[in-house]
Amino acid sequence: MGDSANFKYVLHEVGDPFTSARQSRFWGDNLQKSLLERLDRSTHSTIQTLHAEEADHLRNAGAFDLPRKDISDALLDVFLTLSFPAFPIFVWNDFMGKYRSGSVSLLLLNAVYMMATFHCPESLLYDAGLASRYIASLTFYRRAKALYDADYESDGISIVQTTLLLSNWWGGPMEQKDTWYWLGAAAGLAQSLGMHRSKSYDLLPTASQRAWRRTWWVLYINDIHHAAVYGRPPHIHSSFHDISSLQEDDFDASSPEGSAESRLYLVHLADLISREPNTETNWTSYEKLLQWKNTLPVQFKNIPSQITIETGFWPALIHLYYWDYKIVFYRMFSDTPITAGLASPLFDAAAQISHLLEDLVTSGILYNAPFLILPAIFASIIVHVTNICKGDSNLRVISEHRARLAMHILDRFQDTWPIAIWTRYLLDGLLRLSTGHGHGHGQPLESDNRDAEISLVSTAPAPAPALYLPGTQKVPRFPMAIVIP
Repeated sequence: MGDSANFKYVLHEVGDPFTSARQSRFWGDNLQKSLLERLDRSTHSTIQTLHAEEADHLRNAGAFDLPRKDISDALLDVFLTLSFPAFPIFVWNDFMGKYRSGSVSLLLLNAVYMMATFHCPESLLYDAGLASRYIASLTFYRRAKALYDADYESDGISIVQTTLLLSNWWGGPMEQKDTWYWLGAAAGLAQSLGMHRSKSYDLLPTASQRAWRRTWWVLYINDIHHAAVYGRPPHIHSSFHDISSLQEDDFDASSPEGSAESRLYLVHLADLISREPNTETNWTSYEKLLQWKNTLPVQFKNIPSQITIETGFWPALIHLYYWDYKIVFYRMFSDTPITAGLASPLFDAAAQISHLLEDLVTSGILYNAPFLILPAIFASIIVHVTNICKGDSNLRVISEHRARLAMHILDRFQDTWPIAIWTRYLLDGLLRLSTGHGHGHGQPLESDNRDAEISLVSTAPAPAPALYLPGTQKVPRFPMAIVIP
């Protein structure tokens, strides 16, 4: 329960009735114990039988299976390097201590494995007996989901951390437990635990306070980000929390919680997200968002063309989000938006996204990016297509080039993020419709003017392992093309 609940108020005003108990702070456990003590022996026996049946089901589903120790260690190393900087939602040294002692939450561990499979070498997955990156991610996702659905984990913080990580999975457009679902689950439980109120932190040790604050802001960032790009109301209302702004001091420099840039990434991203229009739906709120760039330190304003994980990577990502938000909110708040041409703010924003993507591709680290990057790529493609359709001949040339690059990137992301598969398929239909060539999906595009065809099919070789959706249905790689009318 949150800190505004009646029970919390009574405890504050009258006192804790369980002060004589060994764990008086965990008064919820005492209330649960009082419930169980009221049950008769037959009911207890039935409950134990149900739990045993559920454990057998989880065991048969492989939910308790773990990779070999060497593979597990390697997956955690990948998570620490590429996922933990964006999701520093626990104290890493504490997590590793529990991992080594065998007491780590199995629910959380499977979610961590899932995150690691997005970026780890494919050779590591093959060593684990997993046929492809998709199968690997799906395997650990389903194990975590099975444990979650069975209420296997009772620790609320571990569940918040897990659901936040699971929000990085979106298997398909008809999947109900998608990114938005998992963010809602994380937001609801986090607020029920009081993570949105600063006074809930008072009794926590300093390290836990920092971890809670990081977790809350990572949750808030992801919730507001996805609400903006999907056009939905956020699960968390900005006026209903009073957690102080994220600071670099919230990261423990003595533990491996990322580089200085990765810590500042979350600090400045939290500031950017806080500037996003939410109740203010007017041009003033849009201009407030644009002022964010002026608040950045030099190392975040000037991104080198040669980017590494340590230098330039995290600043480049946050700029991608900024330009994405500029596209989204300009279209939302402008009464007479200019959608194409050099005079359009959309054209400039999409161009900036393309430049950043080029630098990330040539630096060889784009595909280490987190899930949040995809909406920026999608938004830029739509702007490029608009300029192909409505721009002059010069704009068409540059827009075609940028569209090819973006589609090539989506092609590469298909094996990491399933959403890239069906979104790419959707874009194929939109491109055909916008150019007046309404051929069926997946069919070869035909045109009398073959010289005008702009093929957006990636020239990169397809990854070795085939990609499969749950069941036996193979996922096709859909042809992508734009025909200039």
